[in-house]
Amino acid sequence: MGGPLYTPPGGGEGGGVTAQTLTDGATITCDWSLGEVATITLGGARTIAMSGGTAGRAYTLRIVQDGTGDRSLEYGSEVPMKPEHRRQAGQATVHQFVCDGAAYHLVGPSPWIWIPCTADTSHSVLATWVQVTGARFTPVASARYAVLVRLYHFAAALTTGLAARFTDAGATTGGGLLQGRSTSIGTTAPRWFAISDTVGVVGASTGSTTLGTTATLGDLHFAAPASPTQIGPEITTEVDGSAVTVVSQVSGIFLRRLS
Repeated sequence: MGGPLYTPPGGGEGGGVTAQTLTDGATITCDWSLGEVATITLGGARTIAMSGGTAGRAYTLRIVQDGTGDRSLEYGSEVPMKPEHRRQAGQATVHQFVCDGAAYHLVGPSPWIWIPCTADTSHSVLATWVQVTGARFTPVASARYAVLVRLYHFAAALTTGLAARFTDAGATTGGGLLQGRSTSIGTTAPRWFAISDTVGVVGASTGSTTLGTTATLGDLHFAAPASPTQIGPEITTEVDGSAVTVVSQVSGIFLRRLS
């Protein structure tokens, strides 16, 4: 029978595991020859450079958010699949990589990261975008992401639909990174909402006629701006007839980095 695909930290024969704490800075140096388990506390938007690994060995990176949170981490070309990590202040994420002698390959698929939000958002004007106060994050410049949004919708009319978009442009019409909509989702109906990047810019005065089609799971992805700021969901309503006051809760988003 063939041997293992990789050697666990410590050599797999009872050897000890060496841990190291990385020094925070704009560029973080991670030399795996100094320890198979590394911890870094992010104090800002950072880039990490990995080196010193041995082919066939596994290495563990523990990423901790500081007290502010929403600190991004970019990887160098030596990491082909670049994962995302938790963004809430003080939370930690653990990733494991296997070295092939030159590159460091993420063990398992790129993970979905949950960013919660508990703030209700009320709005009553058709086709006016309202910025959700939570579930926002700062992306890595020009990286591609996939998102899912969890919505709870409370409305007086069953004909009410809810449109959503991701944007870094604030609560304004147009300028969304990507958008999509759910139609007639009804009263108190929770939905997973896949936002699409295949529809056009939303008009300023009308609802469903310019919002495009219902998003599908195949259209989740979007590219972050080259100079990103915090981005997150905005919502608006579609109602047959006059405007109605709607309370919508975005309970959170699932976020996954694609490249």
